Amino acid sequence: MIRKIQRIKSFGVFADFRWPAELPIFNRYNLVYGWNYSGKTTLSRVFRCFETGHPHPDFQGAEVKLESEDGTVHDPAMPVGTPHIRVFNSDFIHENLSFDDCHATPILILGQEDIKRQEELEIKRKSRDDGQRDQIQKKAQKVEIETTIESAKTSKARDIKQTLSLPNYDKTSLGPQIAAVADEPEKHLLSDDTLANALATYRSREKKPLLSEQTVRIKSLSKIINKGTELLAKTVVGQTIRRLEENAEIEQWVRTGWTLHEDKHTCEFCGGTLPSDLMTQLSHHFSSEYENLMTELETTLQELEVAGSETLSLDDEARFYAELVAEYAPLRKQIKELLEKRSKSLKTLATALHEKRKKAFTRCDCPEIVDPFDEINTLIESMNEIIQRHNLRTNEFEEKRIEALMKIEKHYAAQFVIDQQYSQKQRQIKELDADIGSFDIQLKTLADEIKKLELELSEAKRGAEQINCYLFAYFGKNDLRIEVTPEKRFQFNRGDIRATNLSEGEKTAISFAYFLTRLSDRSTNLAETIVIIDDPVSSLDANHLFNTVALIKIKLADCKQLTILTHNYEFFNLIRDWFMDIEKTSDTKKHKDLQKWRSFFIESVSQRESTIREIPWELISFKSEYHYLFSVLYNFDAELKSEFSTLFNLPNITRRYMEAFGGIMIPSFAGLHKKMKKLFPDGTERERVWKFINYYSHNTTINRSLTIPDNSECKSVVASCLAVVRERYKEHYEALVEAVS
Repeated sequence: MIRKIQRIKSFGVFADFRWPAELPIFNRYNLVYGWNYSGKTTLSRVFRCFETGHPHPDFQGAEVKLESEDGTVHDPAMPVGTPHIRVFNSDFIHENLSFDDCHATPILILGQEDIKRQEELEIKRKSRDDGQRDQIQKKAQKVEIETTIESAKTSKARDIKQTLSLPNYDKTSLGPQIAAVADEPEKHLLSDDTLANALATYRSREKKPLLSEQTVRIKSLSKIINKGTELLAKTVVGQTIRRLEENAEIEQWVRTGWTLHEDKHTCEFCGGTLPSDLMTQLSHHFSSEYENLMTELETTLQELEVAGSETLSLDDEARFYAELVAEYAPLRKQIKELLEKRSKSLKTLATALHEKRKKAFTRCDCPEIVDPFDEINTLIESMNEIIQRHNLRTNEFEEKRIEALMKIEKHYAAQFVIDQQYSQKQRQIKELDADIGSFDIQLKTLADEIKKLELELSEAKRGAEQINCYLFAYFGKNDLRIEVTPEKRFQFNRGDIRATNLSEGEKTAISFAYFLTRLSDRSTNLAETIVIIDDPVSSLDANHLFNTVALIKIKLADCKQLTILTHNYEFFNLIRDWFMDIEKTSDTKKHKDLQKWRSFFIESVSQRESTIREIPWELISFKSEYHYLFSVLYNFDAELKSEFSTLFNLPNITRRYMEAFGGIMIPSFAGLHKKMKKLFPDGTERERVWKFINYYSHNTTINRSLTIPDNSECKSVVASCLAVVRERYKEHYEALVEAVS
């Protein structure tokens, strides 16, 4: 049996219901009361999910769980082992009966059996049950694998979303990438460096400007080096003046002065007369060969100065895209180092030539000179290739970012395929699908064969006859009947013609009779069936209401567990009395101690949410307001002390009870005031009672609203009213006392 509803979530008015710890569990017989729109039909639909084995179409995402007496928790998504449940509600009526067309689905009740066919039927049913169980197991395996894959997809997509800062990236975005690399995942894996470069390209948000290639070229130093070597090795031959040859500084000073004293006879320095042969001696020392050497040295030094001024304008690293910096930076550094070596070589050669000017008559060795001409130009070619790629990157900026993103996505997808053994799992799913499909074919074939055997072993007419018996019990006549058409369908007839314009009461009676008959079909063992009934008395008059209760008592008393939901208080009282007879106790105050039945109350706690709680004591203890009002007066009269709060409401309660009693005993007079003389012949007593029930129950002035009736006065008036009931109708009074005691 079902002991509790463990949870109902997102199912209509049951937003998130959990069985309260203080709420008693279901018993074998259960009665649920609730006003219209409180959630009774919704609750019946919860149970019907377990009957049909699939979610209600209006609440596909709902979660419902039932707990049975052995602690097992049942979920409609996993129907194996679910208790056998049959539900009568509006959904059952809609699916099985069409009052517009006046027909219903036929019910097949087992007729005279053919032993051989019956054995064959049982074998096929067992094969069907085994196949369904195996298919459910295969489906569960498939769901488990798919759930694992989907969970891993979600996690991987979340990582990609964070790594690549893609706000809307999810497993749906990752799916196509996984499919694209699934066959050859290794082909799409990137090395660490390649991945880093791709990430840098994708993350780049700045479009760099175009750069100019390096067109300036450093000249080769080979010629100037050769010229310098030649000049350093060259010596002047002539009639030298020894003192000048030995002192280079004086030699240069004298050479300058010699050119200033041409055609002069006095010294410009000291003013003395120049020796007559001095100019001749100097001309021999500073010969044309000497002057030529000096001129060549000066020319070569100028060339060195020009060569030393040659330089290259190298772009800063920051102007390049991040992924190119690693290539460009070393080239730039090497070029600068080579330029520095070249500059030092030029300075060394220039120094040597300057010294040569002082040593025209001496052979000088040329120092070691480095000319990195070829290396620099080779590096410039490499640098220009990087600049070309940079410019191409700029021209194809967005295209490269998208290309990098695709590579990165496929890389991560390939990682997922390898790490999750995706291809193997897909093969498993494919194999399971094939098995499930085979089961579908097998089960469909078995279902057709079982249906054929059941039709051969059963008679639809028996089902129609059973419904007609119930309809006769309802209406006491046979004019409304169910007939079986040649197409084996149930048709509603009134007399010999199709019944049209059925009253709501007739529709209710037909529907419930149909449901009771369905409980006798071949697939139902009533002793093992849990029956849920939702308001089977809608639109029925009082007489038919009693007939419905009688049918329930006769037909459903022996089911495994019975739960009845209703908003009809009279029907509620009739079922409650039946359950109390089953319990064999009248002590309704010990509701939690009942061994066979329970009563519950469904109520709305907000416009969109309902809950289930224990039935209020008043609903289970009293059959009507009349009984309740009498119990208040009777208990007040019997107790020596009363709660002070009772005094406030007592005048109203007394008035309402006497109005009801007067209506029963003196129906000919309208209004309680006109009946007072018959109810209270004594004028003094009548005036006291009238003042009490009229004055204190109508707050027409501020003084009255602040007045509290005296306890002794209350006792006196209540005693008088109860005495009237007891004296005028003793048996009625004693029955009331018994009912409220």
